[in-house]
Amino acid sequence: MLSGLPGVGTSEVAQGLARRLHAADAANYLEVGPDIWRRAATEAEAPVKAIESICSDPVEHRQRLESRRRELEAYPEPTGDSVTRRATDTEPWSTEHHVIDSLQPLESSLADAMGYLVP
Repeated sequence: MLSGLPGVGTSEVAQGLARRLHAADAANYLEVGPDIWRRAATEAEAPVKAIESICSDPVEHRQRLESRRRELEAYPEPTGDSVTRRATDTEPWSTEHHVIDSLQPLESSLADAMGYLVP
């Protein structure tokens, strides 16, 4: 399970991991989100590990949001202000998870995630 605010690089890492493993990419702002994934894993008798993707540089994060164009007409791109509000409302993780910072190059993020997922 991979989670992070819009624009922090979560989807890029999820796509890279999906080529190697099965990965679920979801924002998971509220604890109910990760709970759903954990229950699904339990029912499937599959292990679940969680990774939170962050961007520790707020200026870089805002620039990523402003330049992002996914062309999903039904879902307008979030603004820096809306993501800041969302970050404030995001519930903290209640279970063990690994954090990767998307300021590092994508390949480094993938290696970091794989090291956690497949020790």
